[in-house]
Amino acid sequence: VRTAEAFPTGLGNPTINFVGSSSIGLSWVAPTSPNGVIRTFNVYTHVCSSVSACPTTADSQALSIDGSRLTANVTGLTPYTYYQLRLDAINSVGTVSSQWVPTFGALRTSTAAPVASESMSCFTQGATSVLCDWTNAFTPNGPV
Repeated sequence: VRTAEAFPTGLGNPTINFVGSSSIGLSWVAPTSPNGVIRTFNVYTHVCSSVSACPTTADSQALSIDGSRLTANVTGLTPYTYYQLRLDAINSVGTVSSQWVPTFGALRTSTAAPVASESMSCFTQGATSVLCDWTNAFTPNGPV
């Protein structure tokens, strides 16, 4: 006799394995009481304005992973930006969530090369000089 599935419980926090300029690698342990088959793990992110100023509600789903996997790479992140991440384990009945990690503060993605935009403009100022304005002409992706 098999009992019906119930809400999973006992999901620990994911471990951050690496931080790149636009990606973060995670691993985790399955819930201690899956109470059924874990079908999916969802990873959520939110952007923090500083290492200690993170939102408490705003988050976006970064990716959905098959329930048999215990690792993921979150990609498409913005360089030199603070993030927190959270993991959900889902079975056919419900969801259990980890805490946001890092638990205290945030982690920052690495720097990347600056990216130029099309907003640089130059104007001639007489026969021998040029005035150029590059306000917001590039995304620094870290300290310049």
